[in-house]
Amino acid sequence: MNDSQTFHTYGDIKDWRFDIFQKSSFTHETLNHVHDDIMRAVVDLAVKQMESERGQIPARFAFIVMGSSGRWEQSLLSDQDHGIIFDGHDKHRDYFLQLGEEIVKGLDICGYEKCEGKVMANNPNWTKSLKNWEGKLKEWLDHKSWENLRHFSIFTDARVLRGDRDLLNQLKQPILNKISSDQETLMRLCDNVQYIKKGVGMFGQLLTEQKGRGKGLLDYKDTILFPYVNSARLLAYSEAITETSTSKRLDMLPRHLHEFRAYKDSFEKAIAFRLTLTNPDHGYELIHYVATDTLTKQEKETLKTWMKDGQLFLKRVTAMLKNSKNRGIDV
Repeated sequence: MNDSQTFHTYGDIKDWRFDIFQKSSFTHETLNHVHDDIMRAVVDLAVKQMESERGQIPARFAFIVMGSSGRWEQSLLSDQDHGIIFDGHDKHRDYFLQLGEEIVKGLDICGYEKCEGKVMANNPNWTKSLKNWEGKLKEWLDHKSWENLRHFSIFTDARVLRGDRDLLNQLKQPILNKISSDQETLMRLCDNVQYIKKGVGMFGQLLTEQKGRGKGLLDYKDTILFPYVNSARLLAYSEAITETSTSKRLDMLPRHLHEFRAYKDSFEKAIAFRLTLTNPDHGYELIHYVATDTLTKQEKETLKTWMKDGQLFLKRVTAMLKNSKNRGIDV
């Protein structure tokens, strides 16, 4: 998007989004650049709307995106996963929650589904002052329930889309430094991601969903991509790496963990191949599912290889972390 381009309504942004998606073909990287441009345009317009109604923004803030957006791993269609960090008094929270509501509305108009889990900036759980965010992160790690650790993992995939990047850095770097030397917490985070949806049956066939919205289809995200995502995130915890994308997390591993970089190639090929299979006309609910009967025999074998590699990746990372004395030794 040209920086000088001005949008007056969310409808203008929606039309621009429709036009560029109709006329362009994307690589995984260019697609995520486009998503960023669209979402930034929505945030900028929401800020203008708020300032016209309630006056100037009362404090420094950062609008953060999480989930696949935070990891820079979105498909053609994406839902909303975001929040706000502001550096100010609690009395300013209402302003930022209203800003969050405006952003949710704008993104919804522009084709981004609302998050089913309500991980959005109009939710008080995801819009807080810097001080209250510090307290919430501590609470999540002090009380290591499955849900708290899930929320913590969502947050650690956050990156700043608009606003003050330092606000997020002030939260992430200290907490990751602490976790990297906290064996108990690392083990709980490992345990939290051990379940992998089975993608291959006992006779070597690709397994499809038996019921629900993806009935008869393969869950590509859960069976193929997530083992890589979770493995790289665990490694990022162990080395206090603040980067969010799976590929960049692997790039930033120190020398004694370079062996794990070998899995980057499979992940990048898998996420690029997903883009060739995606049909946005099927809607967001089916964007992560694949019709296996449209695949060639070779494509099916390739998917099985990616699944096997992802499962091995997670197994090796878990084994390494569960024996911290052996960290850096090939397991």
